[in-house]
Amino acid sequence: MFFSLKKHNSVLSYRFKVASGILFAILLCFSLESCGPRVRKRPVGFMRLGNVLDLRSPDIVFKEKNLLLRHDDNGFYVMSLQCTFDSSPLVMWNVDSKRVFISPTSKSVYDENGAVLRGPAQSPLPYYRLKYSADANGSEFVVAMIGIEVPGNWRLPLEKSFVIYKEE
Repeated sequence: MFFSLKKHNSVLSYRFKVASGILFAILLCFSLESCGPRVRKRPVGFMRLGNVLDLRSPDIVFKEKNLLLRHDDNGFYVMSLQCTFDSSPLVMWNVDSKRVFISPTSKSVYDENGAVLRGPAQSPLPYYRLKYSADANGSEFVVAMIGIEVPGNWRLPLEKSFVIYKEE
């Protein structure tokens, strides 16, 4: 009887050591940055940003959507305002007469074009594709195609009605 009890205790001891080792490995992996995703991406989807004629301002921040819509002479473009390290919403600050975006959680800092100035974030802010769409009344609006990334120099050409209205 003593022999079987000893064998039973050694099996339990072995299982405890294996379980402890697995738990330690999991905790160690979560504490290291290299085990987690390096870039957090937004889920794919469409976001209606507004009627074309209501988007006259050169910079429009959509806080509830974490997006910055801009336009220049070449067209509209939209940049994410969500940290690529921890997915937290970014806060805009003016530093030395330059606009920067700061993650209040990870303290990552991005310049006004989305480039990383200070980490832990390693990836720049993504730009997303835009498209025009119309409702049943024929009003045109701009839609952001979240998750479909484009280069920072990509533009959705300005609609003719927007250009005429801008010049008046």
